[in-house]
Amino acid sequence: MVMDDTGYFLSFDDYDLAYVVMLIINSESVQEFLKTIAFLDAKHLFTKKVIQRIDFRKNIAYLTIEDLVQTEMNLD
Repeated sequence: MVMDDTGYFLSFDDYDLAYVVMLIINSESVQEFLKTIAFLDAKHLFTKKVIQRIDFRKNIAYLTIEDLVQTEMNLD
């Protein structure tokens, strides 16, 4: 879930899949990508259009298990 005064929700039937997607979204590469396409001074930093630009297939192919483990450690 991404929240400010609006909310965007991804729904899953499987906890493990939801957890992996959470790690992907919070990975360093996706966070850096979001910073480059978002308007950092806008009222709504992450709009629906910005969030829809996350290419999960590309990120799954790019990120390694070690990247996801590191993201998990960074999130504590």
